[in-house]
Amino acid sequence: MFAHVERWKESGMSIGAYAKTIEFSKGKLEYWARKLKVVDATNNNNIEFIELPNMAENIEITNKTPKPLPHPQIVLTFPSGMRVNIYG
Repeated sequence: MFAHVERWKESGMSIGAYAKTIEFSKGKLEYWARKLKVVDATNNNNIEFIELPNMAENIEITNKTPKPLPHPQIVLTFPSGMRVNIYG
């Protein structure tokens, strides 16, 4: 299916016209084009790192009951649906 998506991109045709030539529905080809975009995004080798401040320096350790956490300062949501909340 990804080969069809690549051929459609190279063809210069609209997605609907290309889908007709290979006897697929436009929706099916659009679905696989979206899937390919997600796969490409997760295979990105240009990884960039974010430097975060050392939050451990500001933590006071006590035997008190911890307070409820505030709203996260940073929320990372990945294409897989996994979510990482970072609290300061």
